[in-house]
Amino acid sequence: MPRIYSERGIHMNEVIEIIYRLRNGQSQRLIHRETKIDRKTVKKYYDFAEKNGWLSPEALMPTPEMIAEKLVSREKKVTEQHHTSSLEPYRGVIKGWLRLNYTRKRIRQLLLSNFEVAVSYDTVKRYCRYLDNNPAERAVLRLETAPGEIAQVDFGEVTKCYLKVPEGTRIYIFIMTLGASRHQYVEHVFDQKMHTWLRCHERAFEFFGGVVEKVVIDNLKAAVQKHIFRDPVLSVPYRKLAQHYGFIISPCRPYTPTHKGKVEKGVDYVKRGFCDGEIWTDLADMNIRIRRWTREVAGTRIHGTTKKRPIEDFREVEQNELKALPAQPLNYTTASRQKLPNDLHIQIGDNWYSAPYAYMDKHVDIYAEGLLVKIYCERKIIATHARVSGKGQRVTNLDHYPGQKRFWSEHPPKVCLVKAGKLGSSIFLLVGKLLSDKVQDHLSSVHKLLALEEKYGKDRLEKACERAIHYQDQSFICVKRILLAGTESDPIHDDQSKLIPLTREEHDLARDTQEMFPEAGVQ
Repeated sequence: MPRIYSERGIHMNEVIEIIYRLRNGQSQRLIHRETKIDRKTVKKYYDFAEKNGWLSPEALMPTPEMIAEKLVSREKKVTEQHHTSSLEPYRGVIKGWLRLNYTRKRIRQLLLSNFEVAVSYDTVKRYCRYLDNNPAERAVLRLETAPGEIAQVDFGEVTKCYLKVPEGTRIYIFIMTLGASRHQYVEHVFDQKMHTWLRCHERAFEFFGGVVEKVVIDNLKAAVQKHIFRDPVLSVPYRKLAQHYGFIISPCRPYTPTHKGKVEKGVDYVKRGFCDGEIWTDLADMNIRIRRWTREVAGTRIHGTTKKRPIEDFREVEQNELKALPAQPLNYTTASRQKLPNDLHIQIGDNWYSAPYAYMDKHVDIYAEGLLVKIYCERKIIATHARVSGKGQRVTNLDHYPGQKRFWSEHPPKVCLVKAGKLGSSIFLLVGKLLSDKVQDHLSSVHKLLALEEKYGKDRLEKACERAIHYQDQSFICVKRILLAGTESDPIHDDQSKLIPLTREEHDLARDTQEMFPEAGVQ
């Protein structure tokens, strides 16, 4: 008899016993007393047998298969009736919240605020329990891979596993597990940055002596920038590494660690088998020790799934199927991912390099290759710089700034003098006088004075500057007043009481100047 169970764990033999006794006229009370089966359960199967016509002495005794078929049909009908509710249209959304480990109370609040669905807490709890226990969701398809086909990689934090770790230090292990032999490469690191991620891949391929066809990764920031409509956008440095070594990157779906279960279990195995209780010394020593452990302990054990020794299976089969390493390692010195700050400079080593202001507050990928620094955003190159030596240098492209921000940098005193010389001799003399002031910085006034040429033309500006110089009032305000009054072409008088002759009323000119230059304080 196969071990067939009905609902609530009652064995099929007990169900047959209940039906057999009922067919022979035993009361439900007697069946409960002799079989020790709960009276409610006996009553339930009495109703179940009566509905299917099995209690009549003339009817054939049902076979276990017949009973099982009716029970499955009954349970499916009850389940469908119970779970076809107002929450069914939101199945996908609720499943996403469950993957994010949202509480049932929070899911109830989100349903109300986002979809105006008002249900009780018990309703949400029952529906979430149904989704958690749904066999279609829980079923796992194990995929076995051919030798040299796939490697799975992951980071795992092991800080708390070690004893005597310096305060403030965080320790991670990088693991690459080959899909066929289960042989591992393990390395201790202090961070999960882009540079560390790429270097660990290179050292892992060197350890194995070859490259696999495909690398299955998690959605860590060093590899995947973001998902757009569930389509992962890979970081540029990682794509370059894959192109150079000739492997395909296969990101897992978010929140599905079972898609790389081989390396996930490998992280736990390394923690329990090597890290737990070990005394931390230094990075180099721990990496020497863990690689020896990988070969002598982890590699020689009988693997629970393959029933083989990983290192022997690797050397005999999988190593021969790996692709050859490239002739030269990838020519880069560093790679990282940073958010572009408001000063528009990202740091590489001890120096800073600019990027366009349009990408401020966005994450950019920085890739230093040889003598070049390349900055990417979402696979698009946005800046290129020559790499500088030394420390504390800032490499700036002024085109990366908006026009109003780079104006001062593009118009220093020397540039202003050159521009003034091209406009006219009087303009040049007045600008030179302003810039030679030993007490006050007049560069802002010079910028505004030269800007007058766009509105009034260089001829009028030249005459206004000539007039201002003659009357010994060499200032931007004086030149502006002359141009506003339109007196730049009037005859020049030697009478010092009329320094700036006016053709309009004094109060009109004062009013115009007040409106245009309130900071001048003209009354």
